[in-house]
Amino acid sequence: MVGTFYEEVKERSDLKLVVFAPEKTIDDMRKLFSSERCIVEPLITERPKGFFANLFFGSMASYPLIPTKTIFIRQKYAYLNGGSFWGFMLKRFLWVLGHHSLTRRFFRWLWYRMFSGDTDWGHHFEKYKPDVVFSTSGFRWWDFTILTQAKRRRIPTVLML
Repeated sequence: MVGTFYEEVKERSDLKLVVFAPEKTIDDMRKLFSSERCIVEPLITERPKGFFANLFFGSMASYPLIPTKTIFIRQKYAYLNGGSFWGFMLKRFLWVLGHHSLTRRFFRWLWYRMFSGDTDWGHHFEKYKPDVVFSTSGFRWWDFTILTQAKRRRIPTVLML
């Protein structure tokens, strides 16, 4: 069930929806959504250059640096379920550092400036010129890349967690 969002988009002639779907589900997505005002494109899942830098700084700028009780619990849960002690200690150290907004801003700035330039997504932004970017997750590397491309172009973003 896709809810009413898609039905509302189909009714409005002033809107166009572009859906990026993984290769394994793209045929199903095209059957569900393809129309005159809805385009289904393959999701770019190839790792960009500097993938490990993207992964490291992307996760540093979001997950361990978020100073919430939920992150505190998730870190402990991951460690108790077979996670590395040193990985746990690093995440906990970053969690403590994350209580300072200057630290969070620095890591986000560093990631944004140095490790998130993906030209493949830039091509799609040039082609479709979106007014808003919607992402269904904020935990995969391509979500960070898509959202960063939107930020660079000053396009509003909506994230569903």
